[in-house]
Amino acid sequence: MKILFLNTNIGYGGASKMMVFVANRLAQAGHDVSFLTYRDNTSLQNLSPAVIHIHKPWEEGSSKGLMLVKTLSELHKYIVAEKFDVAVAFLSPSQLRLAIARLGTKTKTLFSQRGDPYQNNKNKRIGNWVINKSFTSADYYVFQTEGAQKFYKTNIIQRSVIIPNPVEKSEVCLKNIQRDKRIVNVARLDLYQKRQDLLIKAFKKFNLEFPEYTLHLYGDGPDEEEIKSLIKGDNNIIMHGAVNNISEEIKTACMFVLTSDFEGIPNALIEAMELGIPCISTRCSPGGAELLISHNKNGLLAECGDVDGIVTAMKKYANDLTFATKMGESAKRIAEDFSEERIGNMWVDLFCRINKGEF
Repeated sequence: MKILFLNTNIGYGGASKMMVFVANRLAQAGHDVSFLTYRDNTSLQNLSPAVIHIHKPWEEGSSKGLMLVKTLSELHKYIVAEKFDVAVAFLSPSQLRLAIARLGTKTKTLFSQRGDPYQNNKNKRIGNWVINKSFTSADYYVFQTEGAQKFYKTNIIQRSVIIPNPVEKSEVCLKNIQRDKRIVNVARLDLYQKRQDLLIKAFKKFNLEFPEYTLHLYGDGPDEEEIKSLIKGDNNIIMHGAVNNISEEIKTACMFVLTSDFEGIPNALIEAMELGIPCISTRCSPGGAELLISHNKNGLLAECGDVDGIVTAMKKYANDLTFATKMGESAKRIAEDFSEERIGNMWVDLFCRINKGEF
């Protein structure tokens, strides 16, 4: 099959990472795969040499309206000329552009829902209505969780499959790990979704009883300055910004805590579990964390927005290191359940079914 992947760029985010993973896997399986970027030429993931990367600077240096019109026109011409069988988009900007640009062509579209449709539906702005309308125009769908899939009507569910994110095989040496008293969080600095404010409140309460522990925040984002103000004067909370090789940075931590209100499948949580770090997560919508963590079996869960619930989970690990170690060791098994080989094969099988007209 001739397959097009469309994204603004190839950044470090989870969606870009997954698109590159899927594109590489499909190319390896013998498909003719192209990856088109149109906003900037950033390339922070490793595309296989078998994948053709095309950058078209359609949205560089123009007004927003002109950029969109130019992209739609040029993308339509490109799809017509190349005669792709399927065009794939994971994020709403590219899904909107594909939904319009493929009109009048024989190219089918496959859209993947990477976030939380329940959260998106709360905002009634016209822009969100357009985004939701474009998403529901696709021919095929991939969801990460059953919860996200169930948001949509039967006609979409019938044209969809559930494929979770894979666990990238870690090259970090985990022999003779001695866990320190660092509690870590790896996330975009975004109070609306990631809720670092909740984590900071919980840690400060926990720290009153366990003053030897420190909290370390890794990542950058729009709310960096506000978060700095929340931790001002607290020397036990440290911000590190975005760092390379995050696994090496956090591998000896005693806890990983995710406090998001909503997520797809949290890649940072997957990576922490693979490292054997005892993990705590909120039950973020639409169920990605609960897909990964079974409460009291391979980690701990708390309700969204529940500061005291997070504190209780932290204390449970701090008071019972044997239990914490058991949770961390059990968490490592995530690498088997969500192996790159297994998840990659699910994507390849999906496109085989599409090619045969079975889906």
